[in-house]
Amino acid sequence: MRNNNQFTLDLNAEQILANYLDDFYYPRLNDIIYERVHDMNNQHLGIDTILTQNNINLLIDEKGLLSIPKPINTFALELSYINTNGVRRIGWLFDEHKITTHYLLCWVKRNECNLQDLQITDIHYVIALLISRQKLLSYLDYTYNINVDTLNTIESNILADGRNGRQEYLSNTSKSRYHYSSHLPEAPINIVMDKNELLNSGAVVSHHLVKRSSLDIK
Repeated sequence: MRNNNQFTLDLNAEQILANYLDDFYYPRLNDIIYERVHDMNNQHLGIDTILTQNNINLLIDEKGLLSIPKPINTFALELSYINTNGVRRIGWLFDEHKITTHYLLCWVKRNECNLQDLQITDIHYVIALLISRQKLLSYLDYTYNINVDTLNTIESNILADGRNGRQEYLSNTSKSRYHYSSHLPEAPINIVMDKNELLNSGAVVSHHLVKRSSLDIK
């Protein structure tokens, strides 16, 4: 579980990223109406923004990789974590209480600074990958038999092993793997997903390089 200082730090950095996206990403999307969600109840349901196109709403949960100052070739998908009561709970990827329809995965190139001091001017650019949640879950289920029913067994095996850090690859041919961060207060168990595999999963809706000067399709 995160302490209050870490929670506040994370929220501050997430807000800076949200401001950057509001300024340089969403307004440039063609034929899209977007709304930033401020209601805490909806945010807890996994909605940061709502995109509307052709009377269809996309309920977006923004996920930013902010802990390091440059983009890398992976992104962590949360399977489970320990909550403030010390109980391991299902993570955002398989949480059935979330009504998220899409994730916006964001890799951030920024100045090297403490996240508590991060300003919007520190962000050089963002790589934004919009992904269908349902298609991503279907891909994981079909390809690796990773689903809400097998999740408990996966977690139990990782916890029984007790090894911190990198775990097994999802398969012999995959560069994606499990990861257990037992040293962190929330002790999350994640899938560290290879970016190229994400791009080839069939779940990608759009892929953009978000700069101040332009929005470029990758």
